[in-house]
Amino acid sequence: MRQLAASFEPRAYAPFSETPAAAVLLLSDGQYIPGVRVENVTFPLLIPAVLNAYTTAVALERTDIVALVTSRPVGVFEKLVLGGFGLDLAERDAYTLAQPGALPEPTQPVSPFLGGPKAVSVDGGLRQADEIAHRAYVPNSDFPVGAILETAAGAIPGVNVEHPEWLFGLCAERNALGTARSYGITEFNQMFLTCPKDPTGTPCGACRQVLVEHDPDLPIYIYRGDDLPPDLVRPSSLLPGAFDAAVLRGRRA
Repeated sequence: MRQLAASFEPRAYAPFSETPAAAVLLLSDGQYIPGVRVENVTFPLLIPAVLNAYTTAVALERTDIVALVTSRPVGVFEKLVLGGFGLDLAERDAYTLAQPGALPEPTQPVSPFLGGPKAVSVDGGLRQADEIAHRAYVPNSDFPVGAILETAAGAIPGVNVEHPEWLFGLCAERNALGTARSYGITEFNQMFLTCPKDPTGTPCGACRQVLVEHDPDLPIYIYRGDDLPPDLVRPSSLLPGAFDAAVLRGRRA
């Protein structure tokens, strides 16, 4: 399992720390979900590997987790993240929710896609985003959000996942982007967003900053109600003058 987790490190996005990290969630049937570290030029917007993997599991409705292993020792932040989700760490970099002898052998990664690798229409993408919004874990806000990130390989779902410590939660847009990165996908076609309880909603500032770094021209369609056409926006228009600080990348070179 530890070697499996380490095999996903090259997919991490860590241009600032130059410290890639990965995690693997083992599920009850032997399938697994990877998660990688995704950094941002605004450092506090880091998505740790364990949070990335767990929020992917929520979006894919696969929370039958029996074990987790990380490629590097887990720090205080990761322990707080896991503890808030009711997952107790048994070791520095591995834990199980079942007796070791009962753990299945890892078989294959869970597919992150909804349907096959076909192009998604605007109406179809918004409908999918609305349908998966119910997967959101929102005990604090009761404000579900659904996101679909369309890639050449297929449509990746994302939902908002809250944490008792609000800082450690993740929005639907960053959930979908983090999943894509964990599965080695770095090129995106378009994104679809729905806020079922507020059709006037838009991506929060944190999501705007992350999206603008990874794909500033990504078309984002936002549902505005059955009687109105969806909005079409791009990260660069949502966050003009975004912080870039390209000098920070590769600063150890």
